[in-house]
Amino acid sequence: MIDGFFRFGQVERAERFFKQMPIRDLAAWNAMLHGYCENARVDDAVKLFEQMPSRNVISWTSMIGGLDQNGKSEEVLIVFERMFKSGVVPNQTTLMCALSACANASSLPLGVHIHGHVFKSGFCFSVFVCASLITFYTNCKRIEKATQVFNEAVYRNVVICMAFLTGYGLNGRHEDGLKMFSDMMRASVLPNQSSFVSALNSCYSIESLDRGKEVHASTVKLQLGSDVFVGNSLVVMYNKCGAVDDAVEVFKRLREKNIVTWNATICGCAQHGRGMWAMDLFSPMIRGLYR
Repeated sequence: MIDGFFRFGQVERAERFFKQMPIRDLAAWNAMLHGYCENARVDDAVKLFEQMPSRNVISWTSMIGGLDQNGKSEEVLIVFERMFKSGVVPNQTTLMCALSACANASSLPLGVHIHGHVFKSGFCFSVFVCASLITFYTNCKRIEKATQVFNEAVYRNVVICMAFLTGYGLNGRHEDGLKMFSDMMRASVLPNQSSFVSALNSCYSIESLDRGKEVHASTVKLQLGSDVFVGNSLVVMYNKCGAVDDAVEVFKRLREKNIVTWNATICGCAQHGRGMWAMDLFSPMIRGLYR
């Protein structure tokens, strides 16, 4: 019941139901804690967490994840240390949430400590934990450590490759990122939507039109060229590389468009001497004809 109330944003009804329960077991407390976090009521979540008569790994993980999701990564680090001192053993999800907080807060010492725990507990075989470690190290500008995690990973799928691809872009290593993308294709690790967006961002960052066209061809081959997020990145890439005609062609072929699509195309036309095209697009955008 509590989960259902929160799922539909009925926070007050969940609170009333919880208070009227004759017996509140740990599952009910955890449901309230998770619901507060999911509804961005993080202060209420912290207050409830401190009132809990007992806590398990689900309680700690919900609190850690909720704080991180609501921009309180620094506080996550304190909670994670408390969890360790309480004797509760973190699970895979706990470690991923804690590593995300370390990445967001650029807390290298605690992240390295968590990495040691990952190794000792055997979670190094999890692709999701490995991806979280790669994201953490690249956010902290430790590409060499991220490379070590990647090389030692038993399984390499799109999740791990995507983490490294994004990390390369974050650190301005766009050539390395594009090499990673090419290696993915050669290894038959099919890129997802986010992979293409990162690869296209690297293409326009180094203004490599030829590489951008290669990535574009791959999106068509994998039937992702009509995806609005990939399409937006294609429009931006072509505009950044001065190929406004190609950008407009991508725009025309996109069945679904959002405000980013229109803005990117209009700005590209205006910046590359296609003022009339920009005006022709601006009018229907204002009228709300997002088709």
